[in-house]
Amino acid sequence: LRLWIELTESVSYTYGKATLTWFEEIFEEY
Repeated sequence: LRLWIELTESVSYTYGKATLTWFEEIFEEY
């Protein structure tokens, strides 16, 4: 269970970072 929680947090952190980069690229274009 602990491993699953750590994995989920890691994925959510990576996903959030990728989303942030995606938003930055969009705002730079417009």
